[in-house]
Amino acid sequence: MGTQNNYNNTNFLVLSAILEKVTGKTYGELVGSIIIEPLHLTNTGHASARAVIKNMVSSYTGSNGQLIKNREIDWSTYSFAHSALYSTPADLTTFMTALVTGKFINVSTLKKLWQPMPLVNGLLGRYAFGFEYKIKDGYQQVGHDGGNRVKLRHYFNDDQDDSYTIAYMTNGNSRGVWTDILADSLMAIIDKDQFKLAKLGENFITFTLDNNHRLLREFYTELTTVLKGDTKKIERFIINYSYGIMYGVSAKSSIVAFELYAEKFPKSANAWDSLADVWLVLGNKEKAIKYYKKTLEIDPSSSNAKQQLKNISSNN
Repeated sequence: MGTQNNYNNTNFLVLSAILEKVTGKTYGELVGSIIIEPLHLTNTGHASARAVIKNMVSSYTGSNGQLIKNREIDWSTYSFAHSALYSTPADLTTFMTALVTGKFINVSTLKKLWQPMPLVNGLLGRYAFGFEYKIKDGYQQVGHDGGNRVKLRHYFNDDQDDSYTIAYMTNGNSRGVWTDILADSLMAIIDKDQFKLAKLGENFITFTLDNNHRLLREFYTELTTVLKGDTKKIERFIINYSYGIMYGVSAKSSIVAFELYAEKFPKSANAWDSLADVWLVLGNKEKAIKYYKKTLEIDPSSSNAKQQLKNISSNN
């Protein structure tokens, strides 16, 4: 107990049940009277997936460059505390601005709540009282991401005298670009000197797409310096951006990134397994087999490598 945080919507259902019991009002009535009406959020609410609402768009999922219309879940009203919300970037920004300026909760109290949950093993969890949490480029970040379609994120420093709020929404994209990478790209444009990791992410994408090995080596040196040689953080950074390029552009474009990953982390089974996966997507079974076998040399228990080699063998 108390050793990790996991994503779980059940707690929101419990909270809404408590609110309804104490106030005698439904969750929808509370949201309407406390948030939507006072802030004049004319394009925000909860609705059945079968409801026809003016100007509401259908959502899609990207799959191999094609858009596939989602079969939306028709959530029951009791689950609205974690689902069925519709809104716009403008309304979300209005809500977040009201929240961070003390319209709902005292700012000093909010600052205390917006701290990561300490775990019994001494580590910090991913969440701060329901908000996703991280520290990056000198800013605390709180908010929530919704796959590759929604990002609501507030950036602030220790004194909260310098802050940014991002609200990003899309009804789908053909390549499944991750909102984290899109947000970092924006912050790199806003202030490349302050948001050093965001700028390094932009450089990594650019140098990879340009197939510039010299600049990628220089990038890695700078990344190592900025992250103070923390190999776990360095590896996580390269993994995230490598897959971001793979999903956001193409598998072929990402090969250079995954090769750098394997080169810099030759003892990482995940590095070789990832490289094998990309080559398999590209149809090069020979290289895929080679790197899956390399994966198993490092980690004989790798289930993905075992399964993929089995699949390749059975399809030949």
